[in-house]
Amino acid sequence: MKIAWRYGLQQQKKGTDNDTGVSSQYPHYNNQFDITSTLLPAAGSYDLTSVPLAPSSFKQTIQQIESIIKRYKDRLVRIVIPLFLNPVIYGDYSSPEILQFVYRLRSLLSKYENRVVLFMSLNLDLYPRANPLVTIIENLMDSVIELKPFVPQLYELMEKVYKNQPSKIKHGHLNIHKLPVLSDVGLMTVRDMEFSFKNGRKRFEIEEWSIPVEEEDKDEQQTGASSGGSVSAKSVEF
Repeated sequence: MKIAWRYGLQQQKKGTDNDTGVSSQYPHYNNQFDITSTLLPAAGSYDLTSVPLAPSSFKQTIQQIESIIKRYKDRLVRIVIPLFLNPVIYGDYSSPEILQFVYRLRSLLSKYENRVVLFMSLNLDLYPRANPLVTIIENLMDSVIELKPFVPQLYELMEKVYKNQPSKIKHGHLNIHKLPVLSDVGLMTVRDMEFSFKNGRKRFEIEEWSIPVEEEDKDEQQTGASSGGSVSAKSVEF
């Protein structure tokens, strides 16, 4: 499959009429995202609405969100909740209040499923996936993707191996824990440490993960070769 995929891309670059490649089957597929671009249809300042969120007003927040959905009857409504559960942003809360809020959000998505989408992000350093509250929230979502930065030792190794090719340096793993529709019907969609991501100034790229291999020093491999095949005293030293 990997060979066929690469062959399809090469044929597309050569401008051939071969339409059997993956690119012809999935014309909108791309593993790069330009973070300087805007979503289409682009939202103007009059289309953006900020709704305050606090544990004391979760019910009122849901009512405000639904009123906005009803106001834009013929438009796609995107609900964005960044850094959810962060106490610096949302203050103190209790687990029952949080779950009640998420359940109500889920009911809105079911009620207006054709024109409402939700994006929510969590800081796993503060709330790891082993936390029961996070587990329940994940179960209520259609898709769950984790961005896991590399440990410092691995990142240092990549910098050393790709010192002459900085474009190959990745920043972390992209783990897929759940996908829409497929997870609902019981298909195994978990992909741990199979993909990596790289975040630059303009692009966010996703690629298949491969372990960097540190090559041995060529000078050590060719010890004695430059001396006409003679063996140095160091090479036979015990």
